[in-house]
Amino acid sequence: MFKNPNERMPMWLAVGLSVVVGIFPGLWFGSYSFVLWLAFTVWAVYLNFGGTIKGGGRVMLAYIGGGASAALVQLFNIRLSQWMTFGPSFNNPVLPPNTHVVPVFIAYFIGFCVVVWWMKFRPQFLVDSLAYFSGISLTLGVIFTGLGMNSYIAHNTNAYVYVIGALILSIISAFGGCVIAFISVWLNGAKAPAEVPAKA
Repeated sequence: MFKNPNERMPMWLAVGLSVVVGIFPGLWFGSYSFVLWLAFTVWAVYLNFGGTIKGGGRVMLAYIGGGASAALVQLFNIRLSQWMTFGPSFNNPVLPPNTHVVPVFIAYFIGFCVVVWWMKFRPQFLVDSLAYFSGISLTLGVIFTGLGMNSYIAHNTNAYVYVIGALILSIISAFGGCVIAFISVWLNGAKAPAEVPAKA
């Protein structure tokens, strides 16, 4: 590997400092500390995209697309659950009371088939599928942990407003992850390209 003349400090030190920067404000998040996990996950995605500002832009674009897709599926799920009232029911704090199992299965099956099929019309989401699917999975994490409910973002008990609040919280957390990742890369310094092993 080439020597990196631009290294400001060792990677282990840069990462340690970046983690402290991310965790320090999170000490006051309380039940919202889940967003730290989300931010650190996006940090890894950012580094996978090259650790550059341009790569971070690609991460956020695809992440927002995935998060919006997850939110749309959840909104469809809520609406369908209000229409269909047969089969066994259950109570979940992020769904209407006495939600029935059948509409949830139908909504999620149809919804995710559609949002993944739709990717072929947005080639960038196919190229950046790691960030797109991170947006889906982590936004669902925010939704089903109840973090958007009655938060400062969605200070409303309306189920639809709650989903939008969860999406906004997810996007803000992802942006925070990109910022922490940028700090770690900046502290470490620009990387020199690694040597490509010669083919046998």
